[in-house]
Amino acid sequence: MIRYLYSCLLLCLCSLSIVQAEPVLDAKQAFQQGYYEQAMLHWQAVLNTTTLTTNNRLEAQRNIARLYRYLGLYHKARSVLNTALPVAQQTGDSTDHAQLLNESSKLLMSQGTKKREQALQQ
Repeated sequence: MIRYLYSCLLLCLCSLSIVQAEPVLDAKQAFQQGYYEQAMLHWQAVLNTTTLTTNNRLEAQRNIARLYRYLGLYHKARSVLNTALPVAQQTGDSTDHAQLLNESSKLLMSQGTKKREQALQQ
């Protein structure tokens, strides 16, 4: 009986991992093919997952900010980054923090000459 319950639990956990991985793979594939709006929907679906780790949430936010930048929606990209950067800094994960700062710099560079100077100072 215990072995049966253990098997059921393991099956549920594996299914949950597959469900979480699918929107990420779909988002990355849509982005690579240039379907930015579709990629955005997939990344937002990732954010709506209740069992998301902090690193996965930061990855989704970084990619959403990138998509907003590609679509020229700079104010939305800035808003997402302003939400994600303090979380990355609090977690102490220097990789996530650096990647978000990099995206922030790219956003500033995309916005023109005045913002380029600001990006270089970051």
